[in-house]
Amino acid sequence: MSAFTTSTSIRAHEPLYSKYESQTRSMCACAFAFVPATPSASRSPCPALNTLANHGYIPRNGIAIPFWTLFGAIKHVYNLSTPLALLLTTVGYLTSGTFVLFNFKDNNSTRNPACPHTEKHPDHTNTASATSTSPSPSPLASLGRFLCALPLPSWTLDLSALSVRGPYKIAHDGSLVHPDGVTSCAPDPVLLAQVVDAAADPAEPEAGLTLAGLGRLHAARTAALEPGHALSALHEKIALGECGLAWCVMRAGAGAGAGGEMMGRRGTTSKDGIPPAVLREWFGEERLPGGWWGDCGRRPVRTVGLRDAARRAKEVGMFANVR
Repeated sequence: MSAFTTSTSIRAHEPLYSKYESQTRSMCACAFAFVPATPSASRSPCPALNTLANHGYIPRNGIAIPFWTLFGAIKHVYNLSTPLALLLTTVGYLTSGTFVLFNFKDNNSTRNPACPHTEKHPDHTNTASATSTSPSPSPLASLGRFLCALPLPSWTLDLSALSVRGPYKIAHDGSLVHPDGVTSCAPDPVLLAQVVDAAADPAEPEAGLTLAGLGRLHAARTAALEPGHALSALHEKIALGECGLAWCVMRAGAGAGAGGEMMGRRGTTSKDGIPPAVLREWFGEERLPGGWWGDCGRRPVRTVGLRDAARRAKEVGMFANVR
């Protein structure tokens, strides 16, 4: 076939390729569309995780989330480095997850959850007929069924388990949008309004919530704690880490559409901020900000690493200690 014929054939099929590409994108958009949590859904105090569930990147009910499912979701959606995503996931599962060494499958189910493409069909009334029409399974297929039936270990997490308080748990007082002393899986409207107001500087309406602003908010929230309920050293580090990581992921200069690609060449600046609209969407509605994906989206262009998150958490702490 000549080059001319080949190119003509490709051009003739371009509308068909475009149609399939459009359909694929439409299917992906529907699969990860934002759906608010139902009353029976399990949710955590973390807007990042609740957002993943509301968009379907992890089970929408927030129940029995496998370790690697959550790891892959936070790494992909928020563009975190592998070490940072692994650290965050491991800490969450160590403190609040459920580990089962021998996870026996339910033999009465029609589908094996570990092998979703294998089904157990009802018994045929005519065994001879079924045998004559059904090919014998290959040794490889038999081995696959055997491996799927093994009681393999499982490590899962219910999002609501992250709201449990304790000296070695992640949930803590002094949160930006959650009340103190009670189990909370949804943002408090009053605290959320304070966070949004702190980002809406009349002099610089587009500046948003900077690291300095996060530091001041953190200082105000911890100062308001009741006597004897000050944050422990562990929970202080967790709170600062949450602030620093939120800034790294949601700041206005992180995405390509806001010049994040150029920012990646010259480094970040602490004067960048999280826009008020993003705070309302992510902290308040627990959804990805509008225009998150795409070549000009808000998703961070540069991968957010451990060193980045730790440095920004330290800066938030420095601003919090400024009087």
